[in-house]
Amino acid sequence: MGGWSLGGTAQEFVEGAGTNVISNLKKAVAGIYLLLRNIGAIVLLCLLIYTGIRIVLSSRSPEEQSKWRGYLYDWLKALILLIFMHLIMITIFNVTDMLANSLKDAIGNGQSITNLLRGTIQESWGSVELITTTIMYVYVTYLTCVFVFAYFRRVMWTAILIIMAPIVAALYALGNEGRSIYQRWFREFLTNCLIQPYHIVAYYVLVMMPIKIAGN
Repeated sequence: MGGWSLGGTAQEFVEGAGTNVISNLKKAVAGIYLLLRNIGAIVLLCLLIYTGIRIVLSSRSPEEQSKWRGYLYDWLKALILLIFMHLIMITIFNVTDMLANSLKDAIGNGQSITNLLRGTIQESWGSVELITTTIMYVYVTYLTCVFVFAYFRRVMWTAILIIMAPIVAALYALGNEGRSIYQRWFREFLTNCLIQPYHIVAYYVLVMMPIKIAGN
């Protein structure tokens, strides 16, 4: 699970202590994920034995046997999901990071904006421009705190979704209910990851554009 980087624009402001927190969180989530994946494998083994018994017992009823063979097919898909679930998540993380890095390279990062404003305040000390620059600095600092909070909230929710992944994969063997649970989990996980580029664009619109307007 080493590839689930969740960096974003706000991460530039939490590289100190925040990096250690994220690193420890990754290790904890990876340990819990492996434990639940092993438990999910045991659950699937029990379901396989039960499904096999029901197929044998329903040999005289073609309709029942067809139903339990359908469950067996769902069990096979659940096993594949359990094995490759981490690869699915890592792929989504990598795609999200590529989009985020491309956006950051195109519009610049937030920390340089803060440093620029700080330097402008020092240069304009005692002038009329100081008022406007100070207001912009407070504005940028406030938005930075908002985005840092949104970043950590997204990290925690993503960690919970990762922990839930083996359970969701095992539940896929239950048929329509399991497929519905997996679809909801996948939609939530994908949305939670792809919101990172949106945060970068929102930060640009709310911070860099007002700074440029104020500068002009």
